[in-house]
Amino acid sequence: MSTRITKSFRDSMGWLHTWLGLGLSAVLFAVFWTGTLTVFDREIDQWMIPELRFPASETVSIDEAVLPRLDDINPAVGSEFWVAPPRDRIPAIRLYYEDQSGHTREDFLDPQTGATLDLTDSHAGSEFFFHFHYMLHMPGILGYLVVGIAAMGMLILIISGLFIHRKIFQEFFTFRPKTRTRRASLDFHNLTAMVGLPLHFLLPLSGLVIFATVYFPWPISVPYEGNLRAYNAQIEGYAQHHIDLADRPGAPVTSLDRFYNRAEEIWRAEEGSATSEPEWMGIFNYGDANTYVFAERYFPSRRVAIGPDQISFDPQTGEVLNRFSPKTIHHAMNWLEGLHWIQFDHWPLRWLYFFGGLTGCAMIGSGLIFWMHSRIRKGMSDPFSIRFIRALSVSAICGVILASAAFMISNRLIPKSISLDVHRHDLEIWAFFAVWIVSTLHACLRGKAAWHEQSFAIGVLALMAVGLNWLTTGDHLITSMTSGLWAVAGVDLMLILTSILAGYFALRLSKAFATSAGPDASGAASALPDRPAEQN
Repeated sequence: MSTRITKSFRDSMGWLHTWLGLGLSAVLFAVFWTGTLTVFDREIDQWMIPELRFPASETVSIDEAVLPRLDDINPAVGSEFWVAPPRDRIPAIRLYYEDQSGHTREDFLDPQTGATLDLTDSHAGSEFFFHFHYMLHMPGILGYLVVGIAAMGMLILIISGLFIHRKIFQEFFTFRPKTRTRRASLDFHNLTAMVGLPLHFLLPLSGLVIFATVYFPWPISVPYEGNLRAYNAQIEGYAQHHIDLADRPGAPVTSLDRFYNRAEEIWRAEEGSATSEPEWMGIFNYGDANTYVFAERYFPSRRVAIGPDQISFDPQTGEVLNRFSPKTIHHAMNWLEGLHWIQFDHWPLRWLYFFGGLTGCAMIGSGLIFWMHSRIRKGMSDPFSIRFIRALSVSAICGVILASAAFMISNRLIPKSISLDVHRHDLEIWAFFAVWIVSTLHACLRGKAAWHEQSFAIGVLALMAVGLNWLTTGDHLITSMTSGLWAVAGVDLMLILTSILAGYFALRLSKAFATSAGPDASGAASALPDRPAEQN
């Protein structure tokens, strides 16, 4: 018996799509927006932390830059000491170690001199935007759960949206920007949904897989009887090969470059000339007679799937002590994680992710606008729902963009050496949320006018961020490009483009607001139809 999609089924999918979309729109836009920024989180780091602004350098010798300074760094005896050479997107040398007082330290070194960098205290892109993307800066597990529910809702929205549209391929090639707002916003919603459909589906799905053990921790406790160490040994490998301390001093490690090159040779022999180099070099049981060296790739630069791939060596004999690679059953999981985190070295694909994220933002925003104008067209007698969704839309779209711009502006305005009872990076985060709250209040008070007013504010703040970067660091656009600081130049260019686009939309929206019919210039009578009904 044949089965077909009936009108009642399509109507039920339309109801689900509409109300689930409205309920999750604010969270989804914030997640998509910060996820889009996170595609270039390391570039934002260089913009917000000027001490990391180094042009791309040649291969740096760890032996020359780091090992001579180990006595000054003075890691705790018996601890783990990790060093990461510079990479294209992280131009400084990174150190992770435990100091003599037992505190974990993270230092960044100048790749040329080996001097410790005094970094600006900012969480920037790789901390704030990255963590906000999956936990919304909420305490404990709450943020994970909210984003997880939103991701599941996104999958349902995509599937229900496919059922709603009968002529989905025709709609893919249909965009009528000069028609009425309702029709144009629906066309734009369909277009951006279809253009970014693969990413819109795969990214929420992979995000749910990544945090599956957070949402459902019980599967770990069954096969491993709650032993997380055993679980990590299977997944990450560190606990699989462990050498106990001898509790007596040992000979120092005299070379890490040797083992860096050796690990690369081993992986090249197995994977070909396009293999990725080690990402981290580690010294385990530091200063002890049983010390050993680790070479690890966690985010290989030339493949999608993440690691860890690990090789441990005896630092005295050079013998390979242990090899670890993810088991076959983990490859699918590692590929999905790598697909989501996009730490591989592929710039065209990275830009594709960026524009895919923007299409997701546009899809969510245009869906909200279509809903409002659909209700206006029907001549709703109660304007409260429209006022509420309009304020939600302005806050969710313009508000989070304004907050992001304010976050970057505060980074340039707050003195590096400010002395308060709070961390400097907390002040930047407060600026983000303060501007978002002000945007929400403004949207509630100003109604339709909030659209063009906040669009204009976005244009001003984005341009102000570029100017403040120039004034506080001296790195204007031309200087950045001629100095090889492409990350800084790229962020400035995107801010300038944002300012231009925001100014254009502010101008268009202000004209539409000034010429709109009806007594409600501020949104008081926005439920009344202000133009002839459109034909579908």
